[in-house]
Amino acid sequence: MSSQRREELIGRGNLYQGDRLIGDVTYEIHVYQGLVKKNARQASEGKLKACRGYLYASGYLFNLLGQEMTLHLEDGRYLDCVAEVCKIGRLEITCKKLYS
Repeated sequence: MSSQRREELIGRGNLYQGDRLIGDVTYEIHVYQGLVKKNARQASEGKLKACRGYLYASGYLFNLLGQEMTLHLEDGRYLDCVAEVCKIGRLEITCKKLYS
């Protein structure tokens, strides 16, 4: 049995490139996970199907185009992402993996 879960993540977090802190950002991210329930006694497993969103901050975002980064979320999770498009103060990202 499988289904899909949609989650909207909105908050403030820290953006890293490797171990280097790039800065504090506000984020708005939409996560779509496919859930597969193994059987009645086992919990569902989530596989990231799609994840896109926006980071908002000051002018340094333009320098991040095409770069791989890690965003640490308010709730303690973090996600690996790539910067795709930059407009003034807003960076569009595609997420590769969400960690609990």
